[in-house]
Amino acid sequence: MVDSSENLRVTLYSFFSDIMPTYLRDFVPVGAPFPYLTYEYVYGANMEDTLLQIKIMDKTKSTKTIVDYTSKLERVIGDGAIVKGNLGGTLWIKKGDPFAQMIQDEDINIRTMYINLIINSYL
Repeated sequence: MVDSSENLRVTLYSFFSDIMPTYLRDFVPVGAPFPYLTYEYVYGANMEDTLLQIKIMDKTKSTKTIVDYTSKLERVIGDGAIVKGNLGGTLWIKKGDPFAQMIQDEDINIRTMYINLIINSYL
């Protein structure tokens, strides 16, 4: 029997890693090169809306990279992305509201886009 929680973790990592380098929030390796995406691992009930928040971060004075990656993620999700679970099942990823907002990081040299997603898991 496949563990739904493990399947969700593996599937989310795989989905985001296809877009850009990805890490669980608070588990970014020291010295990891920018840009990268961080996400919080959230596990909700099957077939229920669950809020998933991610950050796209880059160490630069420009916002171009984070805006470009946000646009790429938005294109991939479209009106709702159906993602096959890596260990079986399906994940439905939709844009939250608001979808994206630029936020100020503690380090003034880091540009951050904060993104809200809604996931429904059928894992």
